[in-house]
Amino acid sequence: MSQENVEVVRRVYSLLADQGAWRRGEYDQVILDYCSADYELVPPPIYPDAAPTYRGIEGVHEWQRFDG
Repeated sequence: MSQENVEVVRRVYSLLADQGAWRRGEYDQVILDYCSADYELVPPPIYPDAAPTYRGIEGVHEWQRFDG
């Protein structure tokens, strides 16, 4: 793993302790640093009520709000 990737992972873990970080959008830049802008999240089958696919930052926000 490159040092750059290590830093991205450290940033994610540093935000995990702060429950309000998602609401404030503090994960957005970390996600964009780690994933492409057209990132796709496909939920596993254990979330049958979730959308089939979430795309981009807005999709990540929608997934985060999903209360499966």
